[in-house]
Amino acid sequence: MRRFFLLRLHLKRLLRNNLSGRLFLSGFALAVCHIPTALANSNYIDINDLSAKVQAFVEQQMLPAYPHLKLGETLLVVPGNLDSRLRLGACDSPLTFKLNTSGHGNANLTVKTSCQGGPRWSIYVPVKIETYEAVLTVNKNIARGELINEEDLTPINMNTASLGNGYVRDATRLVGLEAKRQLRSGEVVKLNQLKQPDLISKGDTVVLRARTRVLSVVTEGTALANGHLGEQIKVRNDRSNRVVDGLVMGPGEVQVASW
Repeated sequence: MRRFFLLRLHLKRLLRNNLSGRLFLSGFALAVCHIPTALANSNYIDINDLSAKVQAFVEQQMLPAYPHLKLGETLLVVPGNLDSRLRLGACDSPLTFKLNTSGHGNANLTVKTSCQGGPRWSIYVPVKIETYEAVLTVNKNIARGELINEEDLTPINMNTASLGNGYVRDATRLVGLEAKRQLRSGEVVKLNQLKQPDLISKGDTVVLRARTRVLSVVTEGTALANGHLGEQIKVRNDRSNRVVDGLVMGPGEVQVASW
């Protein structure tokens, strides 16, 4: 108390004597005013620091899902902007994070970020995922029913996180498949747009093969449906007129279990 009284007396003398005293007093008052603000800010978590921690958490979750991508180059994790006016109490324990949506194949995620120590709170932070890969596109218009050739395909590097599933990077998976619908030049090719070409058409005369351990019987039949390799179709035995199920083994060839 005595020190405070002496300090106040000294300030009054300075103020009475010259201008420098007034300046000193003004600066002292401003410093005192800023102390509560600084103390108040220390009681809240830094929003930029929060975003950085969320980003680091999501990056660690994404790396196992995309081992062929390089973090920061072909794999990007971008936290959404948080309101700078947001006031979240400083946490006494490490923050906890939980992905509220599956990471792989999703371009937009939310991360539940929580404080369990001190002031308990939770906030959902939006995060955008970008994955850049070379995916196959067609370099010309492909008509429905047309077969895909290797020269019809061109790889293009793009953000695949927003493409969903079904895009292809390996041309060998597409060559020889048949387009279910028209594909326009530049379009990303997806597996659900293609199918195995039919080796047998409805009405075709086919060879029916029935095999047992001791013998193999061959006769002719009529296909009652279209069929691609490995597909089960109905065929009619032309000798007995009996309709049986068989597997398409090749062009014009169907294997049946019995007649």
